[in-house]
Amino acid sequence: MPDAIKSGIVGFFDILGYKNFIEKNDISEPVIQVLKKINSAGEDVIAYLKNLSEHFDKKEYFKEDIVNRIKWQNLSDSIIVHIFFEKADMLSRHLDMLYFSVICSSLMRHMLDFGLPLRGAIDVGKFYFEKNCFAGRPIGNAYSTSQDLDLAACVFCEEAAKFVNEKDEQGKSYSLSSFTIEYPIPFKSKINQSTKEQLTLNYTAFTSEKYPPISGDIKQYILNSFWSHNKTIGSKVELKIHNTEQYFRFIKYKFPNSFIAPQKADKKPS
Repeated sequence: MPDAIKSGIVGFFDILGYKNFIEKNDISEPVIQVLKKINSAGEDVIAYLKNLSEHFDKKEYFKEDIVNRIKWQNLSDSIIVHIFFEKADMLSRHLDMLYFSVICSSLMRHMLDFGLPLRGAIDVGKFYFEKNCFAGRPIGNAYSTSQDLDLAACVFCEEAAKFVNEKDEQGKSYSLSSFTIEYPIPFKSKINQSTKEQLTLNYTAFTSEKYPPISGDIKQYILNSFWSHNKTIGSKVELKIHNTEQYFRFIKYKFPNSFIAPQKADKKPS
């Protein structure tokens, strides 16, 4: 097996409403700035993570060696994030997953606030990257799962969910409970439709000055993102908005500290 084929974690994300954004906007400086924002999303999120240590005032909260191994690819309306495992022990691999989850959570929130909501999926296993070329079952799983989501959310594929919930020989697990939530995700295809709850990434989990608790009316907050940058909302998009709203209301029920009272001003995409 070539050295470049390694085990790791991969996330595949695509922008909901990107085709509509392209169709509704002529090339102009504001449009170019949006495209630049998409291309810099990874750098922006990493910069945010590097500030987390200052947020906590503890440098040990920032594991630069892990963050530096996380790589990004932008392909039109898609963002691919991956990290290869460097060590075989369970603690090291789960630290990789923790930081990977924090970064993907920040990416989802970052893009939603900017008015470019994402849907995505995360998987684990062996895969290969060579610049913008890639192969491996986890990448295919993450891609096909993300494309079937009918809302702005991020799902852990089956093997990734098992990985997150695995326990060591002493029965100890390295839980990501604050960054994950189980929810009966709505899929577009009948093949994946199920009442079974799926492990998803709670991208409202970490709040800070940059990503404060979500304020105001939840539906309006989501509509602001789907309308932003001159986008319009058709019947298919209305269902995605409804599904996203229900998902957020469930997160609020489980994690109320990620939200603040509705009488506060609505948070609009910047």
